[in-house]
Amino acid sequence: MSDEQSLPSVDEARIQIAKDMTVRLDTLFQEQANAFETRMAQLEEKRQSLMSQHKAKRQKLHDAQHQQWQHKQQEWRNNLNKGSRGLFERITGKRRKIEECNEQDAWQVKIDQQQQRDTLIFNQFEIRRSLQSRIPRLQALKSYRLDELEHDKSQYQAMREKRLEQLEAQRREQNRSRPQPRQHSPDWEW
Repeated sequence: MSDEQSLPSVDEARIQIAKDMTVRLDTLFQEQANAFETRMAQLEEKRQSLMSQHKAKRQKLHDAQHQQWQHKQQEWRNNLNKGSRGLFERITGKRRKIEECNEQDAWQVKIDQQQQRDTLIFNQFEIRRSLQSRIPRLQALKSYRLDELEHDKSQYQAMREKRLEQLEAQRREQNRSRPQPRQHSPDWEW
């Protein structure tokens, strides 16, 4: 068993605990900061990935719509007869009706394609907005947690400093209450 003299006093133990807690809180602070930085990096990576995926989807839609437009143009050209039959349709006015029908069809295709693009872009925007909304929430959580750890750390440091000041004051008080050794004054002889 340890003897009493080797054990620290209560105040000294409190100071040591405060010191140990300060070190532990520093470690926790760094771990939390690293965890938040890792999470932010993951969110940024996901954002970059989404951007490239969305760009690829928009390009794929653009290519499909371009191909559809080319196919429709060929179809509209095929609706118009050439030669003597085409001349007969011009005279009778049937060609004008076919051209009007083709124009209406073209407008409808353009409207449909624009709606497809708008839908795709809106959906992508919603996905990006959802991801982007995580960033401020994560930053707020980071700020809150790190501020709390910093607050706890400052409390332990204050406790440690206060205890040290109290110990110093107690030691000074004890030293004052002890009888002071006599100081010998120099002998002055006249």
